Amino acid sequence: MTLAELNKAAESANLTEARRHFQQLLADPKTSSKTVVWNTLLKAHANAGDLVGAERCFREMEQKGVRTNEKTYGKLVEAAAKAAEPDRAETWLQCLGSDSPVPYNTMIDACAKANDTQRAVKWLQQMKELQLRPSGIAYHALINAFAQAGDLRGALVWLREASELGAEGGEATFLALLMGCARSARPDLAKEWIQEMKAQGLTPSIKCYSAALGSARSAQQAAQWLREMRESHTELDTEGYTVLIHGCAERGELQEAEKWMQEALTSKKSDLQCFATMVNAYARATAVEGADRWLSVMEKEHLRPNEVIYGSLISSSRDAQLAERLLQRMRDSKLVPNVVNYTAVLTAYGRRGDFHKATELLEEMRQAEVVPNIISWNALLDSFVKGDGNATRCLNEMVQTKMEPNVVSFTSMIDYHSRRADPEAAELWLLRMRSLHLRPSAVTFTAVLKGYAKTGQVDEAAKVLRRMALSQLPLDVVAWTGLLSACAAAKRWDVALCALRWMRQLQVSPNQITHQALKRMGLR
Repeated sequence: MTLAELNKAAESANLTEARRHFQQLLADPKTSSKTVVWNTLLKAHANAGDLVGAERCFREMEQKGVRTNEKTYGKLVEAAAKAAEPDRAETWLQCLGSDSPVPYNTMIDACAKANDTQRAVKWLQQMKELQLRPSGIAYHALINAFAQAGDLRGALVWLREASELGAEGGEATFLALLMGCARSARPDLAKEWIQEMKAQGLTPSIKCYSAALGSARSAQQAAQWLREMRESHTELDTEGYTVLIHGCAERGELQEAEKWMQEALTSKKSDLQCFATMVNAYARATAVEGADRWLSVMEKEHLRPNEVIYGSLISSSRDAQLAERLLQRMRDSKLVPNVVNYTAVLTAYGRRGDFHKATELLEEMRQAEVVPNIISWNALLDSFVKGDGNATRCLNEMVQTKMEPNVVSFTSMIDYHSRRADPEAAELWLLRMRSLHLRPSAVTFTAVLKGYAKTGQVDEAAKVLRRMALSQLPLDVVAWTGLLSACAAAKRWDVALCALRWMRQLQVSPNQITHQALKRMGLR
């Protein structure tokens, strides 16, 4: 009876109960060395995704001389797969040496879930070579991995192969593909897959239609999906309304978002996430009043954002005033802001160069016993750089707290001196950075270039671009624009022409500021 109880605990991944029943069986000499008993404990570890426990159990089996079999190794493969450890799963599969499709399917599932599509494909091909049939679950995992990676055409290839072999994953597979369309904004493929679902006799669910709605690039495309939903008698649910509101926010259509939010409220299909999406739409548009208004409506509906939602709202707020209000609302709701929340507000202050407010907030963090991290300090430093404060003193204070400056910190200091038309000081900070074995980024070099451009030292600015190329860093449009703007101001057509030729060779597309600089020189 205890073996049945052990198996029941293993099925539900209840490790505590499984170990208790296992110990009882272990105390009985008749059952202590039975492979089935040990394999059932391994099953519990596998179902719980406890690879460490499974491997410890296997070592004990070997030490006690318990016979192992295919199921033993199969459970080790499964434990590694569920623990998202494809390397270990591969090792155990090689030990297994089985011609059963089950461990191979498990292996493919593990690789796909670890976003290692290349390895998943390799194991699927190996199954074919061994004339083993991949399961619908394996194909679904592979299709989902390709869709999440944004390779929708690759996902389609595997969907068609699965269909030909009769291993379709059903609605779950199509939903994964449609969610990939939403992430990649591919309404054309979403339409193709909804049609394919219907061709296979599947009725698209509201989740599928919501994902298709998420792929819409325009209000017109969203309207087309809504018409199709009405024709198929599929009603919008809370998730659908949230997707619609998010799409409107992405396109900057706040009035349209308002319309859908009001409809969701009227039809009693609004939830916390729906409201958060609406507030987020205004937060991203720096429309403080709109965000405040919907937060108030949310409270009237007796919905209170949690730490995660407040964190998301604060992080997406481009307006420092709104970010600060959200932080205060969070405190008023008896929620405790963490370092990420405080840092998001610091970043908002940094963007507008308000080092006074940023300094006050850092002090608030300390009083609340929230320890600032390197991102917090860099946000504070950025506020001093952009607000023309004493950035050097800020960096020194950072070092005094035992916080090591990183590439971003040094880049800010270089930018600080370049803004002050002091490229020599910027170069000194670059040297100091390298002395600490920190590798300058493209942004770092562009900050140095800015200093030379500001002082009219066009030749030195051009040398910075060459240094970037030698460092194998991407020469982006920002760096080129800095040089060309300097050429325009100094009337250095010779350098500008060389830069323009090089820029075209690298296929760097000019932006609006680049075009303005070229126009001033008559080089458009």
